[in-house]
Parts: sequence; structure tokens; C-alpha cells
Amino acid sequence: MSTTLIVIIIVAAVVVVALVALALSAMIRRRHLRERFGPEYERMVQAEHSR
Repeated sequence: MSTTLIVIIIVAAVVVVALVALALSAMIRRRHLRERFGPEYERMVQAEHSR
């Protein structure tokens, strides 16, 4: 394997891991907000999506 190919694979892996971490972070944040605010959170999300 060439050095360039190894670097490309490592960069791609880092990008994938970062995207998964961002997705999990957003999911955890939404879950926390939903637990904290209950129905108010759901109404606000619906209002934001309808704009």
C-alpha cells in the first residue's frame, strides 16, 4: 500500500467517526430536551418545521 492510500483511508475513517459522533450528540441532546420539556418540545419542533 502506498502512503497516500493509507492517509486517505485514515482521513476517511476520521471523517466517518466525526459524523457518527455528531449524530449521536444531536440524538442525545434531542432526547434530553424531550425529557426535560415534554410536549412543549414536540410543539416547538413542529412549529419550526412548518415554517
